Amino acid sequence: MNAVRSLYFAAIPLVIFCSCSKKGSVNPAKITDTTFKPYNTADVYVVGSGPAPTGLGATCWVDGIPQYLGDNTPQSIANAIVIQGKDVYEAGWTNALYGADIATYWKNGVETQLTSGTVVSQANGIAVSGNDIYVAGVVYNTNGLHQAVYWKNGVMTTLTDANTVAKAFAIAVSGQDVYVAGYIDNSAVYWKNGVSYTLNPDPSTDPALYSAIANSISIVGNDLYFAGSIATYSTIGIVSWKNGVATQYHDGTICSISQTAGAMFTNGQDVYLAGYTKDPKTLKAIATYWKNGVEKKITDGTTNAEADAITANGSDVYISGLLNGNATLWKNGSPVQLNNTSSPTATTGIIVVPK
Repeated sequence: MNAVRSLYFAAIPLVIFCSCSKKGSVNPAKITDTTFKPYNTADVYVVGSGPAPTGLGATCWVDGIPQYLGDNTPQSIANAIVIQGKDVYEAGWTNALYGADIATYWKNGVETQLTSGTVVSQANGIAVSGNDIYVAGVVYNTNGLHQAVYWKNGVMTTLTDANTVAKAFAIAVSGQDVYVAGYIDNSAVYWKNGVSYTLNPDPSTDPALYSAIANSISIVGNDLYFAGSIATYSTIGIVSWKNGVATQYHDGTICSISQTAGAMFTNGQDVYLAGYTKDPKTLKAIATYWKNGVEKKITDGTTNAEADAITANGSDVYISGLLNGNATLWKNGSPVQLNNTSSPTATTGIIVVPK
């Protein structure tokens, strides 16, 4: 096994996510924006972290109103969100203070833990097909290494052996086929029904490359899309794959996709990616998205910002991320702050439901 070269492609704060439901008690006041109307054509669900009642807690903003999950634990995180009909699902983990992370998903606010807590486990992606719930994630084994896994209705399938370092970030289902995106050692991979396939360019065979990750997946008809990050020893960039063919995004500056399952959204033939670039003068992160390879900056580099998740409804583009450390929603480039405190916050997923 190669030595693992750890690389953090995007700033991913410790986030606590909650399952979102349009119903439920809400304590904080809704934050509105008087300049534009971010919620006039669609209900907007943003998952992230915020100051929950018991600590750094999982938060879901529904049309700007925060709701919380995991109130019985000091820490929790939701890494992905999916909606089917009227049901809202998130995947992440909970953690009693100083305890082991426990891979968890929520359905309409009801928590289901996927492991017993004897070892560290985390859930990173979620998909729903009919009555079946699929969750992708990682379990740390007795060797101290993390293995890529997924659960179907609570039953775990291990994707890698105990001597390999791997993670699974996102999952999608098409018919009877289950696809998972992640990495093994230093190489971006995906699994189809448990069989792994390496995505090129491959750092294990190209000495100029340092590391690669596939953290998002989408299936459109017969086309299979992945997105992630790739690094040389001096640059970081974004890469997307369509049916195994890679497109890299390097413009001479550092840029990276958010390391979340929600960092890619597809709509027909349109592919949206969320991440950041770096201002060459200020060296601050600029929240950025790409549509079909065309880069669009939504901040100016005067303060740090990042785009963590992206979706679209018609011609409207919705992005969640951080602006100067505050959880923020952008609609067509116009921001509205989601949190109204100075406490740490983050976002990792976004979904819109047209009205």
